[in-house]
Amino acid sequence: FIPGGYEQTFGELGAETKNELSHRAKALAKMVKWLNSTAM
Repeated sequence: FIPGGYEQTFGELGAETKNELSHRAKALAKMVKWLNSTAM
């Protein structure tokens, strides 16, 4: 499939771009931010 706003299929996109679109990467970034804000 071609993600909205892109001209390449998901398989053709580079790893960095895929990570920006990835729900796992977004969730991990939120978790890291939360852990840093609640660190003892």
